[in-house]
Amino acid sequence: MPDGAETLCERFINGDAAGTILVAAAETDELLLGVLTLSIQEALRAGGPYAEIQELWVQVAFRSRGIGQALIYAAEVYCRERGIEYVEVGLPGEGFSEFSRTAGFYEKAGFEPIRPP
Repeated sequence: MPDGAETLCERFINGDAAGTILVAAAETDELLLGVLTLSIQEALRAGGPYAEIQELWVQVAFRSRGIGQALIYAAEVYCRERGIEYVEVGLPGEGFSEFSRTAGFYEKAGFEPIRPP
């Protein structure tokens, strides 16, 4: 884990960072299944605040079981409750070995690629 990651998690949990960290866990054995971090930012192009999914990670053994979708849904609820209508995703570079699969996952979830004008 990079330096500062633990501190940032604590800031999200304490409400001291603009955004949140959402966790999917198995209640029976307290196993961490997945994590989504969401940053709140402001931009003229969005007309004010918007959210960006910075990280979305699900344990390999639990992928393709709807956990990622559930985390995205929870992020959408979080945003809706705060009046944030626009959410975007920071994808890894196209050189990432799982880029196509990752991009396909987000497109299936309703996200559209942002193309330069």
